[in-house]
Amino acid sequence: HAQPISDLSPLAKCSKLETANLTDLKKITTLHTLQNLKNLKNLRISNMTQLKDIEQIISRLVNLELLGMWSPGKSYSIKSWQFVTKLNKLKKLGTLANSDFPNIAKQKNISELKVFINKECKLPNLESFKDFKNLDTIEFEFYKIKSQLSEDDMNELKSLLPRVKILVS
Repeated sequence: HAQPISDLSPLAKCSKLETANLTDLKKITTLHTLQNLKNLKNLRISNMTQLKDIEQIISRLVNLELLGMWSPGKSYSIKSWQFVTKLNKLKKLGTLANSDFPNIAKQKNISELKVFINKECKLPNLESFKDFKNLDTIEFEFYKIKSQLSEDDMNELKSLLPRVKILVS
């Protein structure tokens, strides 16, 4: 029976790596081995809320086009979402509902935003999405809870983001 992965250092040698999907790696507490992967375009982190240095490491991945961070329960410890402003190629972002959307909106290249809502991370104030000027699509994904978007909420979103396709799953 396989041992859980406790070391990502072999990835540091994968200089041409473009996609990394990291899921349920409970023994990993840092992503520092990824920081020099200049070709990394897609990074999905799932259920790894024990990570410590997310902002510092991800802000160095300047070629990221897609960043997905999801957890069915507790949140990632991110003090400031300012780091996404350094990711000028970032087009798609998936993140938990308790993220700092006004700061994330400062990254003007994001065209697709996916917001994960679960028992721990409730639907944010819809006003927090008003500064996403270049969005094409926003998707609200409800995990093991009923959709909390009312008809009034949908109308508010449509007035805040008139040209944006709004999806609920």
